[in-house]
Amino acid sequence: MNIQSNQGFNYTLGFGLRKFRAFQDSGTFPLAPLTCIVGANSSGKSSIITALLLLKQSLEQDVVSSRGSPLTLNGAYCELGSFSDVVFRHNERAQIGLVFEIPLAAILDEPYSRVPIVSLAIPRSPLMRRPSIYYQHYSRERSVKLPANGYIKVELSFATDEPFGPSISELKVTIDNVDGVRFVRTIKGKRKQHWRTYAFGIPSKSLELRFVRSVFFPIIAVRDSEYNKAGPHYKRRITQAEMICRYVFRYIDRVLADS
Repeated sequence: MNIQSNQGFNYTLGFGLRKFRAFQDSGTFPLAPLTCIVGANSSGKSSIITALLLLKQSLEQDVVSSRGSPLTLNGAYCELGSFSDVVFRHNERAQIGLVFEIPLAAILDEPYSRVPIVSLAIPRSPLMRRPSIYYQHYSRERSVKLPANGYIKVELSFATDEPFGPSISELKVTIDNVDGVRFVRTIKGKRKQHWRTYAFGIPSKSLELRFVRSVFFPIIAVRDSEYNKAGPHYKRRITQAEMICRYVFRYIDRVLADS
């Protein structure tokens, strides 16, 4: 998606699919206000829009669990059947992947950069308004400067996870010129979960994943015990990573909500 703000900046939003319907790995492609998708019948053209609608209708659900939010395969915007119907080659041991590449400048240019991916005339549920905790920041040093150049790559993987439905099993955020973090779920099919954290550029356990009721995306937050042990250099980098992760999920949430 090419985005023009009132400050004159141009942004490009990238989107990609992994093991989703006809795509094993689509790679990342730009979305623009007018995007032409050309290909043979059953080559996966409709899967691109369907994946965005799937995420949108999942965001709109009234989630009551704090264990993580499942994808809503059947809802107001698309009817996809079961996980086996959606995953590449019906391999239920595989994971569906959604990938976003978003410019750092775009998430810092709110609200001007919020342009819908898909404009819909369908009335949106009042449940679309997430609680304020989704957007708030903790009160540690917030004067740290964030980089304005580069991209953030968000990779979301969803496993079948019966009986709860396909939910997040892996989350990776890579930040150009800053750092990155990867969370992998090690216990599946149970309400009590355990996540392993792999960070690069910052102490490995300095960030953690938190799930909040009625919020689809998890919150990536600083682990205070690790933050307090870090020196000034790493405290700044940890704070940058936390803030950018929160901004990018807020950005994705709002763009889809406005679609």
